[in-house]
Amino acid sequence: VDEIAEIENANLYYFTWATVLNTGMLSSSYLKEHFHLKPKGFMVVLWLGVVKICFVMFGSCVDILMTIGSQCKAAENGDDTDVFCKRTEAGAFFGFLGMAAGFLAAVYRFFIPSPSVKGLIAESVMSSVLALIFAFSLAMVTGIGGPGQAVGDLYYGSWLAFFAALGVASGLYVEVLKKSQQDHVSSDSSTICSENGPNTSASTPYSFWDAASSGGESKVFV
Repeated sequence: VDEIAEIENANLYYFTWATVLNTGMLSSSYLKEHFHLKPKGFMVVLWLGVVKICFVMFGSCVDILMTIGSQCKAAENGDDTDVFCKRTEAGAFFGFLGMAAGFLAAVYRFFIPSPSVKGLIAESVMSSVLALIFAFSLAMVTGIGGPGQAVGDLYYGSWLAFFAALGVASGLYVEVLKKSQQDHVSSDSSTICSENGPNTSASTPYSFWDAASSGGESKVFV
């Protein structure tokens, strides 16, 4: 890529990313097999994916700002260079925000694999807010005049960040529905058991006689 993260050699670019992904999968398999690491929940993996993608987005924006920092300082307020620099700064902020939120959510899910309904709702709201933020950043970063308008690290990072946050939000929505249904069924079952109670009175052939005798009357059947 060039100084503003635009692809110049497509073969080298895509094969480099394929090598990185393949190395990550091989390392993960090696660690699980030789150190007997237990796989964590699926949501932990998704949140860590958000962190990695946002790191690419954040790093690309910071690299662009460092490369054209002198031009940004010399730019006049409102011209094309100034707008480009402000959009790049916004992309870096959104990337850092996604990294921080994804890391906190991954740590939360690591220690609490099965949170309560309230915890799931809070996590779902946070992921939905992130999806809206990244949707706004798409127009800002990848639009005309933005730092990610050309295909490159920032372009792919911005789109992947949006889809990753959207995937997490949809997965959490399904998880909230399942958890709510399970809690509702368990509460209904406990209510029915408490209303019926244990049946301690056993029915015997002489139960009618005991009932009649308790009322002080004796009945003779012929």
